Amino acid sequence: MIIDSPCRECGGSGTVQRKRKISLVVPAGLEDGHTLRLRGEGDAGEHGSPPGDLYVVVNVRPHKLFVRQNSDIFYATKIDAVQAMLGTEQKVPTLYGDVTLQIPPGTQPGERFTLKEKGLPRIGGRGKGNQYVQVNVEVPRNLSSSQKELLKRLSSER
Repeated sequence: MIIDSPCRECGGSGTVQRKRKISLVVPAGLEDGHTLRLRGEGDAGEHGSPPGDLYVVVNVRPHKLFVRQNSDIFYATKIDAVQAMLGTEQKVPTLYGDVTLQIPPGTQPGERFTLKEKGLPRIGGRGKGNQYVQVNVEVPRNLSSSQKELLKRLSSER
């Protein structure tokens, strides 16, 4: 079929390209690489058929404090050797605000504590993941002579 007087806007193709903004709701807790389908928001169909679907791929940027694994998040904090031996309280950030973590006496380097349901929402509304806090113990490199003497006396009492 030959079109004698094609439309100025579409040039006879029957479709016109236009830019438009589309709003979409991204469910909380989606993981990187997840695809959302928006029905009927794709390109126009051929010969008057309905438009296709638009697929949006979700890209999640890494967080500066937390590492994500599914719905769980991980956070690392530091305490000194004395705090590890005697126990302490540590202010820990979560996605929902700061909480106070009770670190018991005798905490070992790398020990992990669980903050129940302080992670990301699970897809499908099945609660939230957990936040895991790993405690790293910093051992001082340079001790004063009085500090060394105290540690020697402590060691001899063991």
